[in-house]
Amino acid sequence: MMPLVPSWLVRYPLRNDHHLQVYQGEVHIFHGTADELIPFAQAERLQAIAPERIKLYPLEGVSHRGAIFSNQLRNILRQILR
Repeated sequence: MMPLVPSWLVRYPLRNDHHLQVYQGEVHIFHGTADELIPFAQAERLQAIAPERIKLYPLEGVSHRGAIFSNQLRNILRQILR
C-alpha cells in the first residue's frame, strides 16, 4: 500500500502507457533509480513508447520520496527551463 494515498485512488487504473500513445507532445520523466514503490523499469517502459519525444532522466540512488529533494532533479530542471 502506498503511504498517504487514498485506497480508492490506488484501485484506479492509471494508464499512462495509453495516454503517452495518444499525446504527441514532448514528455519529461524524472524517476529515482532507488524508488521502492514504483520500479525504475516502469519509467523505462514508458519511455520506450516513443523515445524520440519521451525523455527519461534517471535520478541515481534517489528514492520515491527523495525525488523532490534531489539536487539532481533541481539541476536537470534548471537546464530544461532555460
